[in-house]
Amino acid sequence: MKYNHRMRKLLLLLILSLFSAQGLAAACPDGSEPTRTVSADGGYYVYNCGNTNNEQTSSSVDISVSVDTEEALESQTLDSKRFESSIQKNGKVIFEGVDQFTKFEFGIPLDNSGALLVGFKDLNAMLLDDNKLDVHLHIKYANIDFSTSICFQYHPGPEFMAARTSFKKNDWGGLKNIMPSSRCIGTWELDDNKSKLEELGVYAVMDDIQLEQNTRKLLEALDEQTNGSLCFLLAKIISKENCVNITETEAVDTEEAIEKELAEFEAELEAELSEAGTSKLKVIPAKAKKTTDGVLKCKYGFYQNNNDQFSCSKLPANAVAYGSGPGFFCRTGYEKKYEIVCVKSSEPNNKADDIIVNYDAIEKELAEFEAELEAELSEAGASKLKVIPANAHASGSSFMCNNGYYKNSSTTGCLKVPVNAKKYASDKGWSCNTGYTKTGKSCKKNIVIPANAHASGSSFMCNNGYYKNSSTTGCLKVPVNAKKYASDKGWSCNTGYTKTGKSCENTAELEKKKLEQEKFEEEKRVAEEKIAKKRKEAQTLAQTYFNDLVAFLKTNNKEYDITTIVSLVTSNKAILTESWNEVLEKNFAKLKVYTDSSEAFLDYHKSKNDERQKVILNELARANTKLKNIITYLKFYVQNNITSDIAPAVLDQIKIAEGTYEVQKLNEVSKVSTQVEQFISKNNLLKDYLAFVKSLSQSKQEKPDPVVIPDNAHASGSSWACNTGYTKTGNSCENTAEIVKKRKEAQTLAQTYFNDLVAFLKTNNKEYDITTIVSLVTSNKAILTESWNEVLEKNFAKLKVYTDSSEAFLDYHKSKNDERQKVILNELARANTKLKNIITYLKFYVQNNITSDIAQSVLDQIKVAEKGLKMQNSKELSKVSTQLESFITKNNLSTDYRTFVKSLSKTKTKTETPQVTTNNIDATYLVNVDFIKKANKSDYIALVNLTGKAPNALLNLEGRVVFENDNALSCFYQSKNTIKNDLKYYLYDKFSNNEFLVLDKGFECNQNNLFSYDLVFFEKDTLLRESKSYVSSLAAAIAYNQLQLFNTVTKEEQNKDFADRKNKVRNITEGLEDEMILGFGSLIIDNDNTTLCTDVENTLGQASIMNLWLPNKFTRMGYGKSVGNVSFNNVEGTFTNVQRGLCGFIYAGEESLANLLNAFEKSGTKYDILPIWFSKKDVNNEQLRQENRKQSALINAQKRKEQIDKDKELARLREEADLAALKASGILKAEQQKELRKRYRNVIEAHLQKIEKETALLLDKDTNNTIKEHMALVGPMLSLYPSLLGFIEDRFKESWELDKFSIEINDYGLGNYRNRMIETFITDIDFTLKNRVLGEYDRSCARVAIIDDKEFDMLREPELKIYKGACKPGSLDSYKKKLDFQSSWIVE
Repeated sequence: MKYNHRMRKLLLLLILSLFSAQGLAAACPDGSEPTRTVSADGGYYVYNCGNTNNEQTSSSVDISVSVDTEEALESQTLDSKRFESSIQKNGKVIFEGVDQFTKFEFGIPLDNSGALLVGFKDLNAMLLDDNKLDVHLHIKYANIDFSTSICFQYHPGPEFMAARTSFKKNDWGGLKNIMPSSRCIGTWELDDNKSKLEELGVYAVMDDIQLEQNTRKLLEALDEQTNGSLCFLLAKIISKENCVNITETEAVDTEEAIEKELAEFEAELEAELSEAGTSKLKVIPAKAKKTTDGVLKCKYGFYQNNNDQFSCSKLPANAVAYGSGPGFFCRTGYEKKYEIVCVKSSEPNNKADDIIVNYDAIEKELAEFEAELEAELSEAGASKLKVIPANAHASGSSFMCNNGYYKNSSTTGCLKVPVNAKKYASDKGWSCNTGYTKTGKSCKKNIVIPANAHASGSSFMCNNGYYKNSSTTGCLKVPVNAKKYASDKGWSCNTGYTKTGKSCENTAELEKKKLEQEKFEEEKRVAEEKIAKKRKEAQTLAQTYFNDLVAFLKTNNKEYDITTIVSLVTSNKAILTESWNEVLEKNFAKLKVYTDSSEAFLDYHKSKNDERQKVILNELARANTKLKNIITYLKFYVQNNITSDIAPAVLDQIKIAEGTYEVQKLNEVSKVSTQVEQFISKNNLLKDYLAFVKSLSQSKQEKPDPVVIPDNAHASGSSWACNTGYTKTGNSCENTAEIVKKRKEAQTLAQTYFNDLVAFLKTNNKEYDITTIVSLVTSNKAILTESWNEVLEKNFAKLKVYTDSSEAFLDYHKSKNDERQKVILNELARANTKLKNIITYLKFYVQNNITSDIAQSVLDQIKVAEKGLKMQNSKELSKVSTQLESFITKNNLSTDYRTFVKSLSKTKTKTETPQVTTNNIDATYLVNVDFIKKANKSDYIALVNLTGKAPNALLNLEGRVVFENDNALSCFYQSKNTIKNDLKYYLYDKFSNNEFLVLDKGFECNQNNLFSYDLVFFEKDTLLRESKSYVSSLAAAIAYNQLQLFNTVTKEEQNKDFADRKNKVRNITEGLEDEMILGFGSLIIDNDNTTLCTDVENTLGQASIMNLWLPNKFTRMGYGKSVGNVSFNNVEGTFTNVQRGLCGFIYAGEESLANLLNAFEKSGTKYDILPIWFSKKDVNNEQLRQENRKQSALINAQKRKEQIDKDKELARLREEADLAALKASGILKAEQQKELRKRYRNVIEAHLQKIEKETALLLDKDTNNTIKEHMALVGPMLSLYPSLLGFIEDRFKESWELDKFSIEINDYGLGNYRNRMIETFITDIDFTLKNRVLGEYDRSCARVAIIDDKEFDMLREPELKIYKGACKPGSLDSYKKKLDFQSSWIVE
């Protein structure tokens, strides 16, 4: 046998002693080894100690290692049902998947909640702190798979194992807003969140996992499936010596193998000694050894028994043998029991009970053992062992260790040199490399642990709240609202925060600051631009003034004092060269004050200004004429060269030119004219263009169009600009809010259409070509997210043109619109009913409480309610209802109101009108009402107003609809005017059957005042395409039977009637050609002239036809012009005038018409024949009618004169009565107003004091302050009126100063701001300024309005009107109307 083999045996012997010291199971009280068996259920090992009294005193440990038993199932509980319901409401379950987890061999059921723990992943044991463990679990609960993390932490005092639960984003199946924390939370830490988690069914699972038996089972299962890796934590709740699972059979088997091998080793030694001729080894007690001085000592892991004969017993767990003598003592944290075991001490001890392997002691014992062998062999006469150990080579009479190995302390073997070390040249030992330090048997890198850090392996980790710097040499503090990375190298902001430099700022606040900064920068830029523009304008005016003055002085040098004027002119020369500044402004002000004293110069300066303005207007007129000529030429070119290759480019140039013409800016008009002329020249059209322009100048001199300022606009230089709140569209100004509203409605319609199409395509994907529809849908997705613009509008138009080809989709879209309309109508009906109930209650209250202090206020609220009822808009109705209910609540009438409404619902009968209870208006009533349902989509429907509020519509005795004065006021219920005039007037005539005259005040109906019309027209398809809000008023009126069916004109009737017109024209033409028709007809010439040329006799009948019938017919046929005047001439003269463009219409008999048609054919004159023919009988009948009418008029005139005289006398008597009544009502009005002002006196006085103080600051300038310094002192309220500040600042610059001022309230009440009625003040600031230089006074008045929003401490909606002289009555009416202002100061 070789020596190195024996050495391996020795090492195994020592390792066995270590195993014995650690203890795989607790020693029995009698010192015997426990017997190991598998538990009855096959789930764990049981260690049992024998008993001489045949009593069971076993010590068993339940190690949670599952064996092949039936898999546990989750059970259904009340809590699991709650959880299932919560998940269903959530709409989805987030779960990684079963294959992402390691499955437990046996699922762990949680009996109370009914959940089942199925598997685990991401096991993270805290090696630096063996009190913690994190693991992510797969849980099955309510038949739903989800996951969450469990954070174990052992708390030594009080001693328990905490099992906290994680609430990260995707935990618990992704339940939203489950907990306001992403960290692990224990059931004892929930506070107010417990009830919420109980409702979700989550708390039961948390509570189950925290139960001691479940925590233990889970840890044991994890320990088993990680090969005992969790013994360090599991031992905290069970005995550490029993922390053994079935996988430890390998360790047990190893111990038995070692004992067997040692026995073989002893036999080998005996054999060697026998060969050497020696006697057997001297007997040494088991588990003992003899020291070098011959003293017996127990081997490592054993202790000396306290008896007469030397013997050794195995050390119990957590015990240490005394250095000499019998016995042992327990380690720290343990106490001796029965004098044979060490059990855990009752006193807490937080120090980990680590088992330290003492390699030096092992090596020393090996050396002693070798020495003993050598001594025994020496006594036997044997020579020293001469063998070469493993990892060595011969060297002389000894050996040297190979590279990477060194001699042990007894120089009998070779040990491996540790990593990061080198052996000594003597081969006896080793030292660590530079930068490493010897630690036991290894070299560890030198660790410099900076502040706020702790050791971690071969490096360090920063403490909680700190992270490693960029050079990983120190620890920096993690900013507030941030967390460090797991790598310890850096940090990131918490959710809802954004990294800015070295800190985390609230993302919402940061975004808000960003927007505020952007807004500030934009406002600053706009303000700077305005200032720069204002300065430039001021300097331009100053330069013009200065130049005019210099020119004036050349011929009027005696107008001013020569010394003074020369000094002032000299100090102002810099105006012409330097940039405008305060010095120039101040010098110019002095010059202007002095020079304005001359009336002669002021007249001269005014005349020069007039000349300059005239030049500008003339230049603009010439530029306009030039551009219009260019446009006319390009249109002429396209009409005569429609197939030209450049025709599209010419049309583009026309659009550019027309767009610029609308702008009316001289520079732009001139620029575009030059650009288009270059286009003309480039395409070799210059010669043709010049000839065309020349012909225009010869035949018709183009006169410059005058600058016409449209409504809602003001003059601006040589053109005009829209007022604030209006936007320029072509040659008019439209309300900006209305434009935004229309765009929003257009986008809403487009979005609805698009969403319906997408839904339709899901079940009808073969309705359209797949390539085309996918392309169109893709290009239109932005409709749902981006703001409405021309690109979206254009893309949607393409989509709509294509998809409207499908009748199936149009029917689907119509049905969806009907459903949406139904919802709107139901909402409107409920809102109407609620508001009517409130009105009825308030009237009931006043009738029964006429002397109440709030009676007048109740009447005011009734007026508000009745006004709101007219709006017929569900949002507005709800808003008014809420306002009135607040009034009812404020005055403690809520209970009375509810009782009243309840009584209404009980007593209402079927015959009652829907005044105060719900009348079920729904969409099916609108879209399925008989006349709408039966109509085709292109049919036009007329509704008649029979509410008694109509201007002219009534029922006669026979029940027929009639119209007073044979007039019917009408409108079309559609938001866009897409109807041509010929169709519009055709419908008027068709619906009236020429029995009465249909009139209109504008195309579109006023939704809020439908009952001001007699007839309401709409096309079915167009109506159903309108927005919900737009159609709600009409729907309600139909539902309440306030608008009823008058008549329907079908598409077929339209087509037939228009075809009849064409046939009529053909018959007239053929009749004239064949001389087969007698009577009178009319032609319309294709030009702009409006003169009717005729050769007929000017009788009463013919005059009626020409002045009444024909103008109306030309208009109603849609020709775009009507008769302006009538010119009588013979047929030859008429033809001449037509050629000269002096006739726009012709009315003549059959012979004259035939001659003219023949002449027009030869001259190429373009005309149309009116499809109306008057026979001679028709003319005679009209003659008789007019004669009778004239006679009746004379009679009626006499009657009217008599009636007028009678009415005058009656009027005189009424005036006297009214005057008396007026005086009486004036007293009442005065009393009411006096009461109001008494009630709100304190509020008004407080406001006046505030504004008086700020006015004094503004107007009373301290002479020690500059103007700029003074204006900076303006108070917060008046600073909201920049126009007022600018006005005062200009006055100060012109040397005006305050003489006196007074403050007076103009009106006070409530204004509507975002559905809240807030205190609104309108105040008059009357002030007089004086100018010492001029010796003049100047009185002005500023009327300022403001909303004082005390709830948010804000001043809102400032409005200003400045008057020359005293304030005028009746101003700011539009402001009041905008705010729905309700006065609490003035009784109307």
